[in-house]
Amino acid sequence: MKVRMLLIALFAFISFQMSAQTNDEVTLVVSADGATKEEATANALRSAIEQAYGTFVSANTTLVNDELVKDDIVTITNGNIKNYKEISNETLPNDNTFVTLQATVSIPQLISYAKSKGATTEFAGATFAMNLKMEELNKYNEEKAVDNMFKAMEKLYLHGFDYKISVSNPKANGQLTANVEIVASRNAVNAEQLFYRILESISLNKQKAKEYEDLGKPTYSISFWKVASSRLENAGMNYYRTNKYKLTERYVFRSEETVKLFNRFFNYIYPKSILGFHINAGNEKSQIQIVSSCFIENSSSSNYGKLNNISFGEETPGKSIFSVSIPAFQSYLNQGWGVTNYYRDYLAKERSLNYIQSIMDIENFCYYSYCEDVPEYHIKDIGTVVGYPVHKEGKVLHKVLLNMQIPIEDLMKISNFTIASNNE
Repeated sequence: MKVRMLLIALFAFISFQMSAQTNDEVTLVVSADGATKEEATANALRSAIEQAYGTFVSANTTLVNDELVKDDIVTITNGNIKNYKEISNETLPNDNTFVTLQATVSIPQLISYAKSKGATTEFAGATFAMNLKMEELNKYNEEKAVDNMFKAMEKLYLHGFDYKISVSNPKANGQLTANVEIVASRNAVNAEQLFYRILESISLNKQKAKEYEDLGKPTYSISFWKVASSRLENAGMNYYRTNKYKLTERYVFRSEETVKLFNRFFNYIYPKSILGFHINAGNEKSQIQIVSSCFIENSSSSNYGKLNNISFGEETPGKSIFSVSIPAFQSYLNQGWGVTNYYRDYLAKERSLNYIQSIMDIENFCYYSYCEDVPEYHIKDIGTVVGYPVHKEGKVLHKVLLNMQIPIEDLMKISNFTIASNNE
């Protein structure tokens, strides 16, 4: 009786899936850049075709790499692309256009098109197998969309900030502090808008996430915690910031690989971007250029944090410019107690002007934490983004407090300090 009921339930699920999504089409989120919007759109649609072709059609020729048909394959008129809508459209710093589309591909039409070009084809999905293939394609599409998103955000953020500097009066020993304000430009605002638009378009809604849960299929959630209040503490020359956070968003994904992509962006690309400035003193300059980050585990009751143990960037003989203690648990954000913290140590290249001794503080420091043992720690999210600020053009996103030590003979030669982006 139990077996019979299970078969009935399985049949009902298959029937539901087949009715919920048409068996002859697939909708994907795709992105690409190009010299013009039209070229970027064509490249994105070609990506949709390539993904659908590789999943649902087997053939004896590599159609998508055929120079004779690569431009024709994505035209609306031939029916391969049933329809598409624009999710975002951004101009990159190199003046290329980056578009993100939601495109629907006709599988039967794609098969017919392949046959018309001389390919021997076979429809590679039907009934239950079709649903499995659809699910695998959705996972792959999700990973690809997020990867392309971060690549575009990297280009925007490298030209995304303006900088302001103010310097304190020096002490008798040449010690002084420099306050740096990191201000969002239009490129930074565009990066944040692109980020949320794509996440909203590819993440699972509550209904779909519940379906996954009911079927025992894994999902992977990421929570976003904004700085609700902040206070700078001073213990001698050691500055540290006490922050309180609030949960603002949560996104649910199909693939664990998707959430792993967040690590490199938030723990390397974003810090490198906001700290990508140099300070000029006369004819000399000091470059704070983050080139790598190293994980140092402080204490652990398990294997929490293995996937956070990653070094990014190039090998460098540079010195440690600052370290930050990162709370490992979401419960910590709620003023609870955690048993694992870890430190992330950031390195900078050797500088021609070695006046900057350390970064004492970064207001709204942003990082990403990954947990492999979610059930063990009774927390909801496998990934946690902390401190990613709201972007407004002309608004100060971060403040950096620098400790500087300048020899008296050099100090007497300096009339002013100026600051500029490394990417100007």
